[in-house]
Amino acid sequence: MVIFLNGTSSSGKTTVSHALQQALADVYLHVSVDTYLSQIAQCDLSNAPLMEERLPYIVNGFHESAAAIARAGNNVIVDYVLQQPEWLDACVKAFEGLPVLFVGVHCPLEVLEAREVSRGDRKQGAARFQFNRAHSHRTYDLELDTSSLSVEACVSEIIAYIESGSKSAAFERLRAQSEIRKQT
Repeated sequence: MVIFLNGTSSSGKTTVSHALQQALADVYLHVSVDTYLSQIAQCDLSNAPLMEERLPYIVNGFHESAAAIARAGNNVIVDYVLQQPEWLDACVKAFEGLPVLFVGVHCPLEVLEAREVSRGDRKQGAARFQFNRAHSHRTYDLELDTSSLSVEACVSEIIAYIESGSKSAAFERLRAQSEIRKQT
């Protein structure tokens, strides 16, 4: 099973991911884009031309490696920001054939910006940059607002969705939309 959490920086994805790991009966690996990107040397991150050239490969590597971990038989919680439409298409393709619960993690911009400041470990403006990009596709199995729901309530909603046996079909709908776009 893949629980795919998508939301802007500071929306609460990592906090929800860790709480889910504690609450779920089975073992789930937390596959975080922040952890993945921490593998890049700081000197490379500050080299804009190099990063612009390498970013498509780096991003694709995240998508494919997260899917490979799930294909190897592991339960996975993906903690990600889909800030480009092509990234969503790539994820839908990479996770094809896997059971994916696609969860939108939302929060008002003012709250995101306040969290960015209070955290101190985030580039100021990241949430604003991602705000209209991360959820532009507007298709999820489940949506959560971390400004009005506690972490425990978010976890409870995700677990209730899984235990209800409801079919997680967002990635299938997005795959169909992607195919239609390719044909036109």
